Amino acid sequence: MNTPALNGKKPSVIAGIMLLLLILATGALLIKAYINKEQQRDLQQWESRLGLVADARRAAIDHWLEDQFAGLQELAGNASLQLYLWQLSKRNAAENAITEPAQQTYLRNLVLATADRLGYTSQHATRIPANLPQHQATGLALLDKDSKPVVLTPGMPEISNAWLQAARLALVSGKPQISELKLDSQNRPLVGFAVPVTAVLGAADNGQQKPAGVLLGIRNAEQDLFPLLKTGASFAEDSEAFLTITQDSKIVYLSPTADGAGPLQKMLPLDRQNLASAMAFSKTGEKDPGWLCRSRHRRTRCCRQWPAETGRCSAGHSQC
Repeated sequence: MNTPALNGKKPSVIAGIMLLLLILATGALLIKAYINKEQQRDLQQWESRLGLVADARRAAIDHWLEDQFAGLQELAGNASLQLYLWQLSKRNAAENAITEPAQQTYLRNLVLATADRLGYTSQHATRIPANLPQHQATGLALLDKDSKPVVLTPGMPEISNAWLQAARLALVSGKPQISELKLDSQNRPLVGFAVPVTAVLGAADNGQQKPAGVLLGIRNAEQDLFPLLKTGASFAEDSEAFLTITQDSKIVYLSPTADGAGPLQKMLPLDRQNLASAMAFSKTGEKDPGWLCRSRHRRTRCCRQWPAETGRCSAGHSQC
């Protein structure tokens, strides 16, 4: 039998329970908001630190590329080289075929001396022809206006289609060009730099001043370029920086990756979710793509992307 006293306690008990639930819900929301705020603050700190590292490594790569072109442009601007290369182009193929012309000798000595100074020749490479060809990973070549070799440094890497394409583009455009990164027959990642050689003043072909030839420098990216990705302080113990390009709806990793994949060996679909490089390339074309970061299971993936230049694109990636 219900008494008035018991009936009066029920509303107060229900009200107490509801108040307790409200307090718990409010506390849970406040805790979640605090956690989200702290995660956002930590993420901004990661972005700032990753930005400093990525910018430093990007600057190192850009400086290296500028140095490659500067050295070749200095040689291409040599007046004697321009004159003698033009004179050789005017010679008849059958003229003095047995005796090497003095212009050829001068150009060879000039190119070899410059190659030694710029680091295009190996200290252990011999200049005496051997029975078996020994191709080095670096080399410097002087090509004529038809992309045919005039002077080659000893052990010059095989001039593949990628290098010839860059050389011909330099001849047509009259501007320095950089080739695609390619693997040679020994699976070494090589990159080529092509700088046109201006024709001597007054030498015009059908009224048009065209380059008389092109300088082609080949560098070993594994020795000269990839170490720059580790320049400066590290972002974190498990951080990783790499170079990528897009090709046939895939992301191609030009540089080695932390999982053991070698240069140009790792490819991933461009539409793969939570892939830092894919997020960066999806922002290509924006004025300031900035940082792209996503968090999942206490792991943050960030990628900084900058506009591609001369067919290259770089991205930095870190997992923490």
